[in-house]
Amino acid sequence: MEVGLGGRFDATNVVEQPLASAITTIGLDHQEYLGHTEEAIAFEKGGIIKPFVPVVIGRMGEEAEQVLRRIAQDRAAPLWQLGRDFAIDENRFERLTYRGVTRLWEDLTCGLAGRHQWDNAACALALLESADRAGMAVDAAAVRNGLRTVSWEGRLEAIGEYPTVVLDGAHNPAAAHALAEYLKDFAVSHPTSRIILVWGMMRDKDRRGFIDPLLPCVSEIVLTQATLARSATVQDLRATLLEWQGPVREAVLPMDALTVARSRAMPHDLICIAGSLMLLGDIKAAVRGCGLSPIRG
Repeated sequence: MEVGLGGRFDATNVVEQPLASAITTIGLDHQEYLGHTEEAIAFEKGGIIKPFVPVVIGRMGEEAEQVLRRIAQDRAAPLWQLGRDFAIDENRFERLTYRGVTRLWEDLTCGLAGRHQWDNAACALALLESADRAGMAVDAAAVRNGLRTVSWEGRLEAIGEYPTVVLDGAHNPAAAHALAEYLKDFAVSHPTSRIILVWGMMRDKDRRGFIDPLLPCVSEIVLTQATLARSATVQDLRATLLEWQGPVREAVLPMDALTVARSRAMPHDLICIAGSLMLLGDIKAAVRGCGLSPIRG
């Protein structure tokens, strides 16, 4: 089960004795509900830690980590930390090796794009390892197949080629940094390709914190907005880009923005649509020719 928001007051707490819990990362988002620092958000997310139930945590800032560590200690919950108790590494053949507390899985592949998904995969494998110790064994072949075939809509999801079009639901600074790493890897492996960003966000999100890590990675930006009252307008977004010298274009309707981006791209270029799951929902609904978004509903 996945927590909806935060953790301390989430409905998933009706499950009082899960086999294990996980908190993959801590970033600044939903501050109006969770607090304005990573420590405050960690405290809210730490609400899913149950007495005596193992908890897996991923990469995060030291302050957030210490908050979770204190909660786990107070509740006598064993804590497994990525980089200390388990790790995942890539070999030169782009295969992954997971080294856990008691398990070693080699020659793994992950169906999700982006190096940050390796950390998520490591946390998932640590959860399975922890559950195995609690009596729920998962066959090794099922683990390999599940990791290889996993899909997740709106997470570096490819929806077109020549040019490549990817959707990514990143909408906060931490997620923007992860997306930037993917774009940097793409640029290294495709040195003659341009990256065009189609960008739309909600008005209540940190637009500057989101766009700053991405600007060094992109060649051109097309501004748009989701069909929602909460959306930042293209004028709002343009005001965030006053210091950027690259080309900026506008198309209020999301599919018009994608059309503009495609008209500007060469077949070997990359178009990345990001900034809001609501924006991605509009794009996916239009691409599928329906009014119902598979992401937004």
